[in-house]
Amino acid sequence: MTRFSDLPGARKLGTNLNPAVLDWLDKRKEALVDKVSAHDVLRHFGVSLKFGGSDREEQFPCPFHNDSNPSAKVYPSSSRRPSHLYCFACGGKGWDIFELYKLFQGSPEMRFGQVLRGLEETFGLESPEPPYRVEDFDFDQAPRGPSEEDLEVQSLLGVCERRLQDSKPYFKLDGFLVVCQCLDRLYYRIEKRLSILPGSHEYKASEAKSVIRKILDKIGEKVRVSPA
Repeated sequence: MTRFSDLPGARKLGTNLNPAVLDWLDKRKEALVDKVSAHDVLRHFGVSLKFGGSDREEQFPCPFHNDSNPSAKVYPSSSRRPSHLYCFACGGKGWDIFELYKLFQGSPEMRFGQVLRGLEETFGLESPEPPYRVEDFDFDQAPRGPSEEDLEVQSLLGVCERRLQDSKPYFKLDGFLVVCQCLDRLYYRIEKRLSILPGSHEYKASEAKSVIRKILDKIGEKVRVSPA
């Protein structure tokens, strides 16, 4: 079974999920797959199955479109994949319990955490203890948007870009392109909250401001020494 932490984008830049939280989500997913089948989800949402409480392969009308000729088939868990529903009319790769829950809720874009919680509540499963406690989180210290330093960095970047364009006549082309590339890299690292200085891992707005001011000094120096 694919683990949540292995899914594309689960550890992308910008996600605030640490490994402990990802493992916690994996445990919840694994518990649901172990205890809840696609048959259970279908029965809960009112789909009548011929074999009652038995999780057997079975074909019936698809619950997600008008289906006079039964085109949906539910499959029990196997060594290859968990229990799932496949509709030969809808196509696709089939729906596991998580996709089925979203479809029955009419929310295909529902966040995965909401799906986990919804299935746990629906089928009476207790969620494992999370790797954090709400009471341990200091909401007064939680980031609520750009800090004053972040806003100052953005302002300095704007100033730097304008001055660079104004000073273009004073640069040779290759020198101008070098400064532009330097500024582009700086923009990227600030946007992704990456460390500005080599060998460092923590992003600091103060370091970003220092680097931008050095670029501004170089631009000013170039303008001052160039003949009018």
